[in-house]
Amino acid sequence: MYTELAQAIQQGDHVAETRFRGALEPELMRIVRRALNAGGGSSHLDQRILAEAHLGFWELHSEPQAREAVIRQVAVRMCRNILKRLQTRPTERPGRDNAMGDESCAMTATLLAGT
Repeated sequence: MYTELAQAIQQGDHVAETRFRGALEPELMRIVRRALNAGGGSSHLDQRILAEAHLGFWELHSEPQAREAVIRQVAVRMCRNILKRLQTRPTERPGRDNAMGDESCAMTATLLAGT
């Protein structure tokens, strides 16, 4: 499913973009929640999630609503970055200059391949 949607997004299909976001964000929230609740993982993706969530902020907020807001914010940013990467031709992509770059796109795709 993700592969077909990604290909459609690369061809400029805005409906596919909406469907991709709708399918991916809940999965990313689950991944982000697991990484943040674990407090740190060994994977590169976990480390990037922790950096994106500003772990100190995460640790200061023990209320469930505040934590869910952080989870949602990180998942939305990850999804937005993945979509941006899909919409940009490979030859136009800048270097790895943002926290959720090519590595997280590849890792996220790998994690979601079974869904």
